[in-house]
Amino acid sequence: MWQKNSFIAFTFFCLTTPLFAADAVTSVDTLVATALQRNPSLAAMSSTLDALEHATQQAGSLDDPMLMTRTAPSSWSGDSTSYMLEISQRLPWPGKRAAMRNIAEQEARMQAANVAVAQLALTSDVKATVADYLFAMEALSLHTTNRQLLEELKNLVLSRYEAGGVDKQDVLLTELTWRSLFREKLQRERQLSEMRTRLNILLNQAADTPIPPLTISPLPQQLPNVIRLRDLALLRHPEFTSHLTHISAEKETLKLAQLDRYPDVEIQAGYDRFMDDAEDRAILGVSINLPLQSAKRTAQEQQATAQVQAAQWALADKRNQLMLALRLAWDATQEAQGTLVLYEQQLLPLAKENREAALSSYRSGTGDLNKVLNAEQQVASVELELAASKAALRRAWAALENTAGGASVVAEVLSTTTQEQQP
Repeated sequence: MWQKNSFIAFTFFCLTTPLFAADAVTSVDTLVATALQRNPSLAAMSSTLDALEHATQQAGSLDDPMLMTRTAPSSWSGDSTSYMLEISQRLPWPGKRAAMRNIAEQEARMQAANVAVAQLALTSDVKATVADYLFAMEALSLHTTNRQLLEELKNLVLSRYEAGGVDKQDVLLTELTWRSLFREKLQRERQLSEMRTRLNILLNQAADTPIPPLTISPLPQQLPNVIRLRDLALLRHPEFTSHLTHISAEKETLKLAQLDRYPDVEIQAGYDRFMDDAEDRAILGVSINLPLQSAKRTAQEQQATAQVQAAQWALADKRNQLMLALRLAWDATQEAQGTLVLYEQQLLPLAKENREAALSSYRSGTGDLNKVLNAEQQVASVELELAASKAALRRAWAALENTAGGASVVAEVLSTTTQEQQP
């Protein structure tokens, strides 16, 4: 009961105590580290790993010795009580204990690899959620700026209407366009609240906790060599490591099944007061089991062999899946980079130039208000797409790192690629 209440109290503390001070500034890496430290699912998997590591220390241990005694109650009233004491110890055939230890060690290693896989997935999830959160913030900021620009245009139209330069329809059109933006404001605020909630849940804190300002590091502008990234991922990715460990465990299981054809030995030593002659009372004995059921043990070996083959085929399948996923993630990152450059260097400058030209014509009295509003909407749309492309690139990088086996793997290949391209 105390443990249950303590866990509930700790959970309540996590959900009600903010992680960061109100005036704090943090980084994405800090958010990732915090999520990894506080995630309940990871904590459960780590506890399972601890249990398996303790089980490894027990695997292959000898059974406890057995102590047996017998007595004859009718002899208790005589001069000499009859009794027997015997101690025995079971000894498995050489190699069985080592195989059992190896199986337990491989299971612990598989769980450690599974924990690493879950950490990669959580890291990618946090980074992707941060990207969406930043996009929601930027979208709301762009919306505010767009409303301010439209309000300035509305005032311009109103002043021209009062001077007799335009008719009332222009005033109503700008007023309608400006007021319609409030519906979008509600949508942007909802999106920001949703992303804040998602991020707080990943941090294992109350959903409405404010997120502190984030320092955002720029993403690399160059992609790592995809061939080297694939080769290193096949060596480093914990999911691939888990499959290799699974094969080793199944091979040890096959070895144990083969050793089961050999008998185990049990040694006994005792003292028997039932014997009349004192020299006959010390007893030594050996017993073995007789593994005569060859069909049963043949089936065990065949089952273990099939499990080894299944694990090997699963490894080959995982290799193909990893290669495909890595290539798709690399292509998606390349596309996101190209899209960002397109919006940043070409489409946004053109949209702003078109807006200025439309405004200039309208101010001079020769332009059309619809063209000004369309040009303003085009700028707002391109700016929003630019913000979305930034978020897409960050999500693509997070997915690439997850597929490759971690940010360190991508950074290592990227460093090698950069050094080779330097003159």
